[in-house]
Amino acid sequence: YRLTLGFNNYDYSFYKVSLYMKNFVLQKEKVLVEYCRTLPNLFHYLKGVGPWEIELELHVKNEKHLNSIVRDLRTKFGDIIRTYDVMLVTDELVGELNLFKH
Repeated sequence: YRLTLGFNNYDYSFYKVSLYMKNFVLQKEKVLVEYCRTLPNLFHYLKGVGPWEIELELHVKNEKHLNSIVRDLRTKFGDIIRTYDVMLVTDELVGELNLFKH
């Protein structure tokens, strides 16, 4: 199950940060996960199957707040973060995707 908040009703914005990793071994991932657990604005840490390895879902006050989080991530984990993409989510579809349903 996944709790979805009506984030547009608050003074926060919803962002997804896709992390493209390098030299990403289990020990370094554990350190990253522990760091992410300390971020009060992080709602989901997703390990991806796409071109990026990690996706973070954050609710932040503004772009300045987001930039400070991303800058801190790059400072602390620059040895394993190759690059990243940031996406502002303005609306989220709710529902199930069932690829096997006819």
